[in-house]
Amino acid sequence: MTIWHFLPYLSTASKLGEPVLSEANVNSNTISQLNLTDTDRNKTNASVMLSVDSNLCYEGTYDIAKAIDELLTRKPKEIALDLSKVGIVDSSGLRSLLRARKACEEAGVQLRIESASKCMERALVMSGLAQAFQMTNRVQSTWLETSSSSLVAPHSESDSSCWAVREYVAVSDPYVISLLRDRAVAVAVEAGATDAAICDIQIAVGEALTNAFKHGSPHKGIDKIILRCFRCKEAVAFEIEDEGNEFDPDSIPEPDPSKMCDNGMGIYLMRQAMDKVEFQHNCPGNRVRLLKRLRSEQSSRLI
Repeated sequence: MTIWHFLPYLSTASKLGEPVLSEANVNSNTISQLNLTDTDRNKTNASVMLSVDSNLCYEGTYDIAKAIDELLTRKPKEIALDLSKVGIVDSSGLRSLLRARKACEEAGVQLRIESASKCMERALVMSGLAQAFQMTNRVQSTWLETSSSSLVAPHSESDSSCWAVREYVAVSDPYVISLLRDRAVAVAVEAGATDAAICDIQIAVGEALTNAFKHGSPHKGIDKIILRCFRCKEAVAFEIEDEGNEFDPDSIPEPDPSKMCDNGMGIYLMRQAMDKVEFQHNCPGNRVRLLKRLRSEQSSRLI
């Protein structure tokens, strides 16, 4: 097993026995900034296009609803969103879109999505929000396909012999979400994951890491977040551990897109994106295990 330890505030990252990862590299690759472009700034009482050219994830989504609020002061008839450059989206990004849509409804302004990246489309389909944004006929049906192979994720030390394993340990900080999510995606790429599978892994692992920071780190900047990545020919699996109090994931209701409610969206997206999701407690905190099948060999079973 290869183990990385990330120091507080992501100033450095060290692989045991190898050079450190520089602060410049960490900051430039992991911090998601939200860039908004109003393409019709000089027009009033017309259709306004708002382009979002960064990720819609926990680390950088809070401004999109504010940008919509600012546009509403110009009293446009319609606001169109260009989300074609969004690479990563999670429940925080979807919540931002829900708040923006609610504000537009209250103002009597139509909010529509003009274009969206494949990962953005996938998140909208999985969350059930594609219909709310009138995108049902535009997204590809292939986003809904699932595999039927029977793989079992590793659940003890004896299972690890079948998998290539990497472990990352980080101090709880909002910036580690992007950093660790990128590490998980890199493992999936090494395993031969397709673009659709990578989108799913970005969503699910990002949700689990966000929960570990928001809800599983009572002492921010002190508690640890652990990511383990397992890779084999047929699948990838991920374990995310925190130091938080026990919770019951089944007590959280599924979101209802028809009511524009965002509660429970994170766990719901994890279950939609991955083939298997398990929760454990007292590890010493919470542990979520995620499995994604990459191939559909019916005879494959890893124990």
